[in-house]
Amino acid sequence: MLLRISEQVYIPIHRVERISFFGTQAIIKFTDSRDSEKVDNEDAQRLRMYVNSVTEPITPVAPVTENRSKK
Repeated sequence: MLLRISEQVYIPIHRVERISFFGTQAIIKFTDSRDSEKVDNEDAQRLRMYVNSVTEPITPVAPVTENRSKK
């Protein structure tokens, strides 16, 4: 799976060690190098929305029970 960093830059998600968000900036740390990538503004916001959508806990849904009243 590829992770979109900017409009034309995609990286394999297995290369990402950590993503940190600071204000309007995101810093991506890679597993295979000591370098990190800084992402600003709209790209950082889009990346944050993606990470939030993937990591938000799924709320369990209560089973539906039929309310059958006898008439």
